[in-house]
Amino acid sequence: FIGGEAGYNFKNEAAGFNDGQPQIGVKAGYDFGTFRAYGGYFYGFKGEDSSSNAHAKKKVKWKTHDFVGGADFTPELFSRFKLVLGAYTGISVLNTEVKIDYSNGGWARADDTLGGFILGGKIGALYEVGSNSEIEMGFKASKAWYKDGDYIEDNDGKKYGVYAGYNYKF
Repeated sequence: FIGGEAGYNFKNEAAGFNDGQPQIGVKAGYDFGTFRAYGGYFYGFKGEDSSSNAHAKKKVKWKTHDFVGGADFTPELFSRFKLVLGAYTGISVLNTEVKIDYSNGGWARADDTLGGFILGGKIGALYEVGSNSEIEMGFKASKAWYKDGDYIEDNDGKKYGVYAGYNYKF
């Protein structure tokens, strides 16, 4: 099968900041009936957050690229409806942009790209529209462990949100 999906992460926490973030993705795999395996790419659009104190204002923007392999248990609940219960793992890339405005008028800017390991799970349902088409929707959650960058440390990422997608089965 091949498929695409779109979703929204209510929380995408990275480097101590968090924000909601839309996400899109594509996947391809094989459906064994009550089980499927797939590989996919998921792009997290720009998230943004800021903080400040008496000395500075800090603004962070980030995007994510997740390259994953996963497996889903998909037993039939009733006619044309299936449960989706799955797990995925892979590599996540976090692109960050940090800007600091100091109260004395100075400023600093830094960009960093961090790579790491991602582990996630999902639960949802799918509806078989015909013999070759299905609509899927559900809830996802994941955690990524990123290596420290040049400017950002302690940057494990967590995200959770909803998704909906379409799959075409060959």
